[in-house]
Amino acid sequence: MGSAAPPLPALTSLRFFAAALIVFGHGASKAYFDYALPAFDVRQSVSFFFVLSGFILTHVYRHAHGWLAWRQFATARFARIWPVHAVTALLAIETVAPPDGAHPIMLTAVNLLLGQAAVPLAAWHYSLNAVAWSISAEAFFYVAFPLLLVLVLTRGSRALLAPAALLAAVIVLAVVTRRPLFESAPGVTAWGLLYISPAARVLEFAVGIFAYEALYLRRSTHPKKGWATLRELLAIGAMLAAMIAAPALADAIEASIASQASVWVRTAAPFPCFAVAIAILARRQGVISQGLALRPLVYLGEISYSLYMIHQLVVRNLFLHADTWARLHPSVAYACYWLAALGMAAGLYHWIEQPMRQRLRRTFAPARASSNLT
Repeated sequence: MGSAAPPLPALTSLRFFAAALIVFGHGASKAYFDYALPAFDVRQSVSFFFVLSGFILTHVYRHAHGWLAWRQFATARFARIWPVHAVTALLAIETVAPPDGAHPIMLTAVNLLLGQAAVPLAAWHYSLNAVAWSISAEAFFYVAFPLLLVLVLTRGSRALLAPAALLAAVIVLAVVTRRPLFESAPGVTAWGLLYISPAARVLEFAVGIFAYEALYLRRSTHPKKGWATLRELLAIGAMLAAMIAAPALADAIEASIASQASVWVRTAAPFPCFAVAIAILARRQGVISQGLALRPLVYLGEISYSLYMIHQLVVRNLFLHADTWARLHPSVAYACYWLAALGMAAGLYHWIEQPMRQRLRRTFAPARASSNLT
């Protein structure tokens, strides 16, 4: 595969901020601490992760050729996500979601095999550790990545037509069949089709691939730091503005005949702005991206996957013992939630994620890894 891809520390740090927004959002649920951010729908952070994933994988595997390279890719992806997924799924079984009977056992097997996002039923895609649905969607993207990469490299923006058409088809299906807008409704919901299904989300991943080719690789070589910083500020400002505007637009669409489309708009519509911001900050040319490269922030980014995977189990288990937490001031209890989530994320990272990742890669793809980004 050639030389290792250079690190992109600013993007590693951004992973923490995206994960932290989700941690905040789940803790802010009315069922828990109810500290909401009304201007945002924090589920947009998942869209950010999908775009970022396509971008980073292109950075690392753009020049991959041959069976050995793609074997390394598959092994690296499995080693990256599955050990923590398996551990948190087992923790969920032990604490909040014990399987009982043939149907839940099948559901558990699908979850452990990362197939749950393909099933647009809440009991399936939110099974065990509910947040793992997005990791399941990522697994489908990994399968599609070699083909998407070739298409982007050979066809440019035209490669986005197929995933865009797939998204449009899923939206039409949800609208024509009048899928319910409530996540807890029985049967197939608009959320199961337009928020969970990989078919509706692969466009975001593909745009991450395209952003690397069309924006990052065409960067100017020696911009003045002031101009580079202004560009970073504008990119972040546009991203935040899109994140704020999306829920308002979704509310307007929800009142229309195509109300189901509001689900996708609410949670994913800002993704083009995510792609632009990622490409600009990856260049590390301005003050903001250079600040994001500071080691403490990079470390938080490194544990962000474990943080994302453990935080909901932390808050759900805390409220299994709500009588204990009720004796504390709400701010103290909320601080304990964050401290416990961060502490357990660090433990998962150092004791599960990193050692298992290295062991699996040495066992199944013994050739030298291309980059520590993967």
